[in-house]
Amino acid sequence: IIVDISNSRTIHDLLYGIALFGARHVVLVGKKQDNLPLWVEERLRASKIPFSKVPSTLHAAFMGDVFYFTRYQIEYRALLQRVLMRPFQKRQKMRYAEQFGASEDFRKALPGKPDEEDPRVICMHPLPHGPEFDERLHLRDKRFVHYRMISFSLQTKAALLWKLLNPRHTLSSIPYIK
Repeated sequence: IIVDISNSRTIHDLLYGIALFGARHVVLVGKKQDNLPLWVEERLRASKIPFSKVPSTLHAAFMGDVFYFTRYQIEYRALLQRVLMRPFQKRQKMRYAEQFGASEDFRKALPGKPDEEDPRVICMHPLPHGPEFDERLHLRDKRFVHYRMISFSLQTKAALLWKLLNPRHTLSSIPYIK
């Protein structure tokens, strides 16, 4: 899970969801000062899922098989800060993309080849994306499945709700998925 670890409710919910689905290990990618809220850490520990944090996507490329990018969210900063930062935003976005995006080095470090689907690795994004990677990356690298992921959005939400509301049932018992 890449970036916005502290503030993203989506990421906090996703961590809870993947804990229910039996994740083996969670690697968080974020800035040094960006940490999970205590209640999310406690939930992960209670689920007995080990988690670690690394400073860039390149570090994470060797540690995972499913990568979930979040988007650059400058709009959530205070208005005054955005106005004052406007001259620096392009450079800031580029620095963000290098550290937390799907850089060329990150893609080279992933298992498999860009022109082939590879069951060992999947890269996802909730869309719309920003500087994390360019908008046509999924056409050049089949390991990036964010547009296909969106097409399964309803089924995914149904599976998550089913698992949350019926924790003792298996996923194969979900009527909507069959």
